[in-house]
Amino acid sequence: MNDFDRFKLRHARMHRNKITKSAFRVMARRAIRDGLLKKPKPEDLAKIRAEHKAAKKARKAPFLARLKIVQAKRAKKASQKK
Repeated sequence: MNDFDRFKLRHARMHRNKITKSAFRVMARRAIRDGLLKKPKPEDLAKIRAEHKAAKKARKAPFLARLKIVQAKRAKKASQKK
């Protein structure tokens, strides 16, 4: 694939994305207008963010537990060397 082919491909993708984006915006406006899609209220956003934060913390829990074990082992080795 030469430079010109990559150039043509990039421009084809750009045009495809423009078409898709404009079609999506039209559909989203219609959905909002028809009441199928609502803009979230600030208090709902706060609740959603809190849920995402809790889920992220739960996903990180196993990693943090392993990290604490490794740190404890390192501290133990360091104290034994002294």
